[in-house]
Amino acid sequence: MLSRIQITNFQCHDRLDLKLDPAITTITGSSDVGKSSILRAIRWVVTNRPLGDGFIRWGQKGVAVRIKVDGHTIERNRSASSNLYSVDKKTLKAFSTDVPEQISNILNLGPVNYQGQHDPTFWFSLTAGEVAKQLNEIVDLGLIDDVMGRIASRLRECRMTQRVVDERLAEAKASRAALKHVMPLNRDLTRLEGLQEQQARQTASEAHIRTIVEGAKEYGERASRLRDAALGGSEAMKRGRMARDVGKRLERLGNLIGGVGNLKVVLDRPSPDLSRLTKLRMQLKEKQTSLAACENQVRMARLREDEKRKGYNKLREAEVCLKEAVGDRCPLCGSLMKGKQDD
Repeated sequence: MLSRIQITNFQCHDRLDLKLDPAITTITGSSDVGKSSILRAIRWVVTNRPLGDGFIRWGQKGVAVRIKVDGHTIERNRSASSNLYSVDKKTLKAFSTDVPEQISNILNLGPVNYQGQHDPTFWFSLTAGEVAKQLNEIVDLGLIDDVMGRIASRLRECRMTQRVVDERLAEAKASRAALKHVMPLNRDLTRLEGLQEQQARQTASEAHIRTIVEGAKEYGERASRLRDAALGGSEAMKRGRMARDVGKRLERLGNLIGGVGNLKVVLDRPSPDLSRLTKLRMQLKEKQTSLAACENQVRMARLREDEKRKGYNKLREAEVCLKEAVGDRCPLCGSLMKGKQDD
């Protein structure tokens, strides 16, 4: 829907800004004030007609018409050096004498949508052929005829296909009736195939079990041989341990025999003189006795020292208690004690 038109230097209009009503807009005025020029300006943008630059205002270098439709802004500019359309500020130049497709899609208008001031009443003054031509331009009757023809052709093809399908279906039903015995045979064949598969599984299971039994026999024989070998090895180990124990006993017996020989050599030697050893033993006992006496004296001296220390501590405690009781003066004469006089 057109909502606004702005015209610059188009025929008698210098600058014109016209807002259109959403319902109906009526332009009134005296003659030669530019009412038809507004329609021509809109038609110039929509159809790019008339061509050339004869509608530029006298003394001006270029013309521009801007319309707002459905949220888009379409502008047509023409001067001696430029000829272009623009849509939402995007310039379109290569369009020759036709209207750019992008603009045609937005406007969706054509020459049939316009009627001049002095044109005859639309369609009422035209012949039947002219009306059909105009109507065909609006609704494209040729396209409708083409679509209807294609629909009829497709319908014929579908009917032929349906006829063929019906014939094949009848043949299939007849074949099915003639092959009723095939269904039981098919079930028997399916059951037989199932039995064959079951037999194949049982055969494979028997072969697997036979392989396991043969392997078990082989493992049993091998285990028997290993058991006999283990028993022989155990006996050999037992005899080896016995031989080792006998060897150890022989070794200990040899050591004992050697020790007895050494003892015999020692016993055969002459006895040494032990008188000096006896004297040294007596002297050692005397030294031990004197050492014990010394230790006793030292212990007694320590005891006496401990008793003196305890007595001194008791004396100090008594002196402290006396000072606390009588103060710094003697209790008998009342004079200061020696230590305080010196102070």
